[in-house]
Amino acid sequence: MLIVSSWSEQFRSDIGFKGVSQIWGERLAWYFWLADSPGVYQLEMMDTEQDPDTLEDRCTAVFNVKCYPYQDRPEFQSFSFLEQKLVQSDLFDDTNTPVFEHKADIPPDLFTVATVEIDMDLEGHATIVSFESMDHLRTRFARETHQTFPMVNLSRTFGMQEIDRDVLGFQMGYPLFDCLMCLYANTHNQPPVNIRFTRLPGYEFVINDGDVHARETSDIKGLNLNMFYSATGLGAYPAGNYIFGDSNEGREDIIYDRHFACGHFHESKEEEKLPMMLNQQWWSLSHTHYESELTSSCGCH
Repeated sequence: MLIVSSWSEQFRSDIGFKGVSQIWGERLAWYFWLADSPGVYQLEMMDTEQDPDTLEDRCTAVFNVKCYPYQDRPEFQSFSFLEQKLVQSDLFDDTNTPVFEHKADIPPDLFTVATVEIDMDLEGHATIVSFESMDHLRTRFARETHQTFPMVNLSRTFGMQEIDRDVLGFQMGYPLFDCLMCLYANTHNQPPVNIRFTRLPGYEFVINDGDVHARETSDIKGLNLNMFYSATGLGAYPAGNYIFGDSNEGREDIIYDRHFACGHFHESKEEEKLPMMLNQQWWSLSHTHYESELTSSCGCH
């Protein structure tokens, strides 16, 4: 998808895709720069799995989504004290990403906002892309705590029940997911034939004497957006649990579940239930052909 997108500047402009750079390291990863986004995104493959025991051979890939927020965006203040200070430090360069030599020094749990999972059969007939996060990614201190941060040469005392991080996770990561679905639609000439949005009980992270545990809270919800693509149409794969799996022990709340068998988007009042807007380009781009602006297949202009 990324190679195809490089062929047409008009395509990149239409979807707000400004640039991408592969991150060299132990895991497959990329930086993404998008138009009007809250920061620079990092998409990193965390795990892969192949399950030959299902009805059809399927493989799964799980990706971690990080966002390095821009300092001039209001979302910057919702990140933790350490995350903010790191972005403002010499450990980040003028691309708003970690300096390559210091990337390993940044704790891996920082800046994470969401996960993306891709599940497909080996024949390429059906693909499910899932985007998951919580509406609030919140971390608070159970008691007064003094912490030092040697990497930025700073320290700070946090008060009892003080919230250090309160990132709108689903909202923060959604622009990258939106862009990826645009890339998928145009590269594979496939619009989504089914979309499901579900909600689960959420939790916050509580720090107590250095230990971190998750505490369920009623004002935070886990959110999951599932996109189903099929090269042979929805009729080849029954809707329901076979597509998206069983609900999480009955705790899953299905908010939105629509089929788009005709391959086009038609507005309905059902979209009012969603916390975001569905991008009609997910359908239109599957029927749009962009002429390559390259003069050679190797990528040279």
